[in-house]
Amino acid sequence: MALVPPPQLPNLPAMVAAYDTLSHETALFANAGGFNLAAQLAAIQNSLNNLTNTVNNLTNTVNNLTNTVNNNHTAVSGRLTAVEGRLNGIDGRLDGIDGRLDGIDGRLDNIEGRLDNIEGRIDGIDTHIDQQPMRLINAVAAHDKPLRGPDLAVLTAPHSRTRDELLLFTQNQCTASATALRLPLLPN
Repeated sequence: MALVPPPQLPNLPAMVAAYDTLSHETALFANAGGFNLAAQLAAIQNSLNNLTNTVNNLTNTVNNLTNTVNNNHTAVSGRLTAVEGRLNGIDGRLDGIDGRLDGIDGRLDNIEGRLDNIEGRIDGIDTHIDQQPMRLINAVAAHDKPLRGPDLAVLTAPHSRTRDELLLFTQNQCTASATALRLPLLPN
């Protein structure tokens, strides 16, 4: 906001001097005796002095108001600058929080990946545990005794019914039987 300059006043001393000169010149007129020019000029001079005082008072008032406006402008500008500084500080803190949240998101993604890996391993362990009773029963079964499936039921054709039959199975028969029983395939 631009500062408001004080208003320009007329040159009152020059005007008073002009009236004084005029009063001296009119005193030289011969027929001016009935007309009291000096009293008239004195009244005008008094009015001009009153007007000058009023204008000076108004000038002082305008100057005071101008100073008040300028001071208020400076104070308001200072407060606005302080508020802008605080807002910039808050923006910086929010940027920092955003960065920290991005870091946390990355860590959460890493944890989720690790949890997925652990769940896969647990599923494998669960499958292994679920197959243990069948494996133990079949491991201690005699060569001519019936084999059991994952549900512990006795196996029937086309699966091998005994360990002796299993030893005669081809690789394709073993793969087909393991797939049908949802067992892991044997390595080649």
